[in-house]
Amino acid sequence: MFIQKSTYQFYRSYFLKQFSAMGTRLTHHRKDIIELSGNPVDYIYLISTGYVAQYFVDALGHSMILLLLAPGNIFNEVTFLNMNSNCVASVAHTEAELIKIHVKDFQGVIENNMEVYKYLSYQIAYKLRLTMAQMYDLSFHGVEQRLRNLLLRLCIQIGESKGNDIRFPCYLTHEELAQMISSTRSTVSRLMKTFQEKGYICLSERNIVIKSKFLEKNAIATF
Repeated sequence: MFIQKSTYQFYRSYFLKQFSAMGTRLTHHRKDIIELSGNPVDYIYLISTGYVAQYFVDALGHSMILLLLAPGNIFNEVTFLNMNSNCVASVAHTEAELIKIHVKDFQGVIENNMEVYKYLSYQIAYKLRLTMAQMYDLSFHGVEQRLRNLLLRLCIQIGESKGNDIRFPCYLTHEELAQMISSTRSTVSRLMKTFQEKGYICLSERNIVIKSKFLEKNAIATF
């Protein structure tokens, strides 16, 4: 029930080509805060290189990763279209180069190019699909199945082919994986150890590699 990976990759390439000559290029280090939740939107961001995590943050400072965005993804677009304030905090998950575009300039592009609107709709639909998948998992699946489904979704979101396997190009801690499935770090650590022992995953320079054995076994489990 996901948008096809080829479509997902295509609109990311399209945005990079469409907006690469616009705005201001900024470099952020890992854990740099890009935008805080509650702020009005003055700028749209396009990720040129690196990865950005978007978090829900409560009044006590507890956080949960909602989305992990890759090169070619735009963010702040939903808030811009709704004409309200941010509901998430955007943080550099790795070293990242962003293209920062003022909303007036962004609006000028989409008003004069319906194709941009089309691919923007694809991206928003994909983010909605991810959110629906997370809600479905929380409603109907136990922790192990939620983790399996998350790893499969991340293969599409950020994965890079490595032979028949898929490697995540950015480092993800067990705490971060736990946040994404509303579990605990200790539970995720136990499950990831089990997955390693079964030959489903391995580590390459600290980054997770999803083995073809896992992909074949769990292909039907994706939402």
